[in-house]
Amino acid sequence: MVVMMITIFSLILIAFSYRMICSVKGYNKLQEEINHFNSIRAHTCSENVLYILLPCHKEQSIVEETLSYFWDLVKNESNVVLIAITGEAETIDKRANIDRIHALIDNWWAKFNQELFYQTNNGVFPLSYYNNIELIRLKSLSFSDFKNKIVDLYQGIPSTNQLIQQWQGEHVEDRVILLHDCNPHSNKSSKINYALHFLLERHDVNSSINLGTTYLAVYDFDSRPHEATFKWFNWKVNQLNLNDEALPAVFQQIPHQLGSQIQQISKNSLSFSTAIWHLERTLGIEAYLLYSNIWKSKFIRGCMGAGIFINMQQLKEMHGVPEHNDDISFGYRLDVIGKSRCSIPFPNYSQPTPSTFNKVRQYKRIYSAVFSAGLELEWSKKFFPKYVEKNGRMRIISTYINDNFHVFRFISFLLLIILTLCSKFYFLGAMLISVSFLSYWLTYKSYLNFANRLLSLGNYPPLRPSIFARLVSVFSYDVFKVIILTHFLCSMYIKKDTITTISIDKTDR
Repeated sequence: MVVMMITIFSLILIAFSYRMICSVKGYNKLQEEINHFNSIRAHTCSENVLYILLPCHKEQSIVEETLSYFWDLVKNESNVVLIAITGEAETIDKRANIDRIHALIDNWWAKFNQELFYQTNNGVFPLSYYNNIELIRLKSLSFSDFKNKIVDLYQGIPSTNQLIQQWQGEHVEDRVILLHDCNPHSNKSSKINYALHFLLERHDVNSSINLGTTYLAVYDFDSRPHEATFKWFNWKVNQLNLNDEALPAVFQQIPHQLGSQIQQISKNSLSFSTAIWHLERTLGIEAYLLYSNIWKSKFIRGCMGAGIFINMQQLKEMHGVPEHNDDISFGYRLDVIGKSRCSIPFPNYSQPTPSTFNKVRQYKRIYSAVFSAGLELEWSKKFFPKYVEKNGRMRIISTYINDNFHVFRFISFLLLIILTLCSKFYFLGAMLISVSFLSYWLTYKSYLNFANRLLSLGNYPPLRPSIFARLVSVFSYDVFKVIILTHFLCSMYIKKDTITTISIDKTDR
């Protein structure tokens, strides 16, 4: 029993130490690149073409803010074009939501506050409409009056497409393009592929554009990339071209989920906790491994969906991004067929999900992508058989283990507690549990420190969670991952859902 307790304890410490060492190295690599770029005051004029893709779904509340933010960043970069892509799914959802409106009205008439609005709305109204609804409720003379006014308010909500057209009318720019994906089941992946096909057709007309030096930068609509992002990208591409070095298939930006200070900032503690712990992955895997090949044969890596710059020629050859997932599954394909990547050192700030309900939906989709590694291996064997390594199956198994790192870590901690309670070695067990908890606490503090350093790069104020919030956050992410993995496996094997049906779900703002 003692040997088992010490073994589990050792595994917990190794897990914490291993990820922390990789995270420190990853962060240091990013900082070195930033310092180098700042020290040379690089000239960023570039002959390559960069298209920034902004797929959007029900983004009415931040259309003006998002488009203005991106335009301010790139208006002086003559090689950059903004492309917003809306979808027919938003129109279909609006018609389908009429029935949901009546249920919401019943709840909101009895009681209404911001927390209840976040919990029950689930994408029906833009979150910026809270004040409108509160004012209508206060001024309504009866339930019937309230009901009619809310229905009228909903019917009058302009679509994202209409608001983008309005913004275009106020900012007459030929470097801002609006596309509309007419696919009734349009999602982020289909919008990216729709934009790719549009640009390829455009290229057929104007063949002077070199696809090999053209990139598509994909961002979420709540993304706020660091102001130096596109200057660094243009400089880096120029440097690689001047040195006759091959351009990578992908430039990957490191996400920071608590930096996008847009109109709605989530006060949800789970979103806050997952955003902090998410840095354990982005710094310890994405940032570090993009500068290192030590794990090249061990497992395959996903991509981050926001802040990914994809070489257009490479994307054309890969037939676009997977329809079921635009980031993790796409990253798996890249690794399986040996495509190169490079890290963008400046962070991409984004907004955490506004509610626990949406956080659950988001992580279910993430797990559907994580467990698509086998599908991507089969896809790669079909389209790129000569590039697929023989040890692909072992890399997939390693990938599953690595991507469920938090689950194994927390289960090990629970086993240590159970073994302590079932043994006579209470003092030893208490010591091991205390040190394990301290490891959790110190690791959380370290990533909170990383988060604040990255925020300072974008001149955002530091995060100062309360002691209670910190104590909750220490374990909440690992516990959440265990629950979501269980939920996902039940959906797959009991409800008989598929990776495709889970992945097409959307997280509304």
